[in-house]
Amino acid sequence: MSDRHTADTITDDALDQLYAELGQLYKENAAAVTALADMARKRNEQMDRADRAEAALARVRGLADRLDEFAENALKTSDRQLYTAIANDIRNHATPAATQATDDACCGKPEGALCVHDVTPPIGEQRERPTPPDGTPYRYHEITAEGWEHCDGCGLWGQWTVANPHECANDRVQPADQTKEQ
Repeated sequence: MSDRHTADTITDDALDQLYAELGQLYKENAAAVTALADMARKRNEQMDRADRAEAALARVRGLADRLDEFAENALKTSDRQLYTAIANDIRNHATPAATQATDDACCGKPEGALCVHDVTPPIGEQRERPTPPDGTPYRYHEITAEGWEHCDGCGLWGQWTVANPHECANDRVQPADQTKEQ
């Protein structure tokens, strides 16, 4: 026989227990609905924030494009190089790779795959933005005036020339043309 009660066999105590269990299930369901509504609200807030961030990045990339236009129309070579360098620096800091969460896999490669960031930089190249010996940060024009360049592909800084070219380990993006006027 089953333990299921019928109207003829249920006692008052058993009925009270069933109502108590039903009340507990209603409370748990209400808590779950509230938690789900909170998660949906937070998700919507995060999506709105992400949309605003993407719009801001698009405006920054637009600024970099305008700087490229200025570079094309600049009369002096040094001005062209400066505008191009600033535009490239803006793009370096406004790329999805630069703005993605730190817990994502590096370079979009699968977890555990060898990445260009796992390899020690060659002599004369470095990962960090160049700084003078006293440790104070250079301003961008000081970096470029000393011949430093940044590779978008591997993220290295170096003083590359035609005699000492940069060989990027990342085949997706190559550094700026190294045959430009010096």
